[in-house]
Parts: sequence; structure tokens; C-alpha cells
Amino acid sequence: MSTLPLLSREDLCALTGLKRPDAIARWLKSQGIPHIVARDAWPRVHAVVIESLLGANGAAVAKALRPKKEPTLHL
Repeated sequence: MSTLPLLSREDLCALTGLKRPDAIARWLKSQGIPHIVARDAWPRVHAVVIESLLGANGAAVAKALRPKKEPTLHL
């Protein structure tokens, strides 16, 4: 599972100006913002996606997206 932070419901509402999860998902799609819709019908968006769209430091975004190494079990 990823450790990247997801936007909260409050963040999604503030970003879109909408309150209903289906309306928020439509808005995200219309803006080309990658997201998934969870079983509870609320969209899930990683904060790094929004930061990159808003011009965050490219190196920080690349580092956040870099896959983490799996722990190694030494016997």
C-alpha cells in the first residue's frame, strides 16, 4: 500500500467547490485529474498529483512517486 497522502473529503470539496462525491468525480474527470472512486463512492486523489499540477517542485514529486524498496528478510 502506498504511503502517499490522499486528499481528504474536505480537501476535495475545497478544490472543486462541490459537495457530492459523484459531482466531484465528474469534475476531476473533466479536469483530467487522475483519481479512483472507492467503494464508498468518494474519489481518491493523491496529494502529489494536485501538487504537481499546481507547480510543486518537480524533484519532490518525482521522489514521492518513486517506488519504495521492499524490506528484505535476512535468515
